[in-house]
Amino acid sequence: MDEKNYNGYDVERFNNYESEGDDIRNLLKTDSGFCQRFFFGKELKKCNIARFRNKHISELAQTYHVEISEDTYSTIVYETLWTNGTWAPLDTYDKQSTFFAWLRKVARNAVMERLEDEHIIPENRLRTAGNTRLTMLSQSEAKCKVVIDELMAHTKYYDLLTAVYVDRLKKNEIMEKLNMTAEDYDKQKKQGERKLKDAILRSAHCFEEDVLHDKNASVITVSSEFVLDMAEWYKERTSENPFSDVLGLQLTDDEVKDKIVNFIYDFSAKLKWTDEERTLWRQRFVEKVPPVKIAEELGVDRHWVDQHYSRINKKFKAAFKKWWKVNG
Repeated sequence: MDEKNYNGYDVERFNNYESEGDDIRNLLKTDSGFCQRFFFGKELKKCNIARFRNKHISELAQTYHVEISEDTYSTIVYETLWTNGTWAPLDTYDKQSTFFAWLRKVARNAVMERLEDEHIIPENRLRTAGNTRLTMLSQSEAKCKVVIDELMAHTKYYDLLTAVYVDRLKKNEIMEKLNMTAEDYDKQKKQGERKLKDAILRSAHCFEEDVLHDKNASVITVSSEFVLDMAEWYKERTSENPFSDVLGLQLTDDEVKDKIVNFIYDFSAKLKWTDEERTLWRQRFVEKVPPVKIAEELGVDRHWVDQHYSRINKKFKAAFKKWWKVNG
């Protein structure tokens, strides 16, 4: 297997994952040099765990204010797979997903369990449909199609969820296409999304971490920059909360936060951005990931991140102001 430029995430490679998984596992078992590079390497475009390692470390810092080094993270993952002098855990890979999707889940669980055991973070609550949110609009249409086709194909919600998350149609377009009233649309969308979340959680789907976020994780908090910008746009409004005119009246702080984040993800998903632009903007603007971390993940320098973020943010503001003139 050629190590160069492999990241294991592309949906387009989905049909080739079995041979890739076999190649990587064989190399881990037989080549100590490859093993060292795989677990501890830092080059994002090489065959290693750097991409999901950096992302998870960033999430831990945001959610729990815990700093964990790359070497510590890599050591935990290595020790999880190299047990009692064997690579036996590698043989539990069932080829139901890409090897990297499987390994990402194994790694996250191992690191979280270690941090919980050492009382560095509180024990994680059980994920349910009620305490998670769908973030599928922040993912590619291809990835959403994989999830919906695999989990909802034989349900009455399939056409509606496909229209929302794969075709990215507007509400009125979906109502017309499926011959639904506004009340039916709202009711079935809510029910369908809950069924989809249940199905994702029950199946331990390989894309679970991509399409589901915990409601109480700090990754869904709103940056002060966003609040100040929005408040300025609404400064002529007299309501107690400057977002209430858009997101609903008399909302509690938690409800406001929840609705704002949903609005941001939904709104930005409809903009004609590249996947790279959308990821960069959300990480920097919504999730408040430090630009240095983003630069490391993308394999670029800090200046590139700042320059592109500034340009993308201007696009967002212009699009939102245009939207507000129509809907405000």
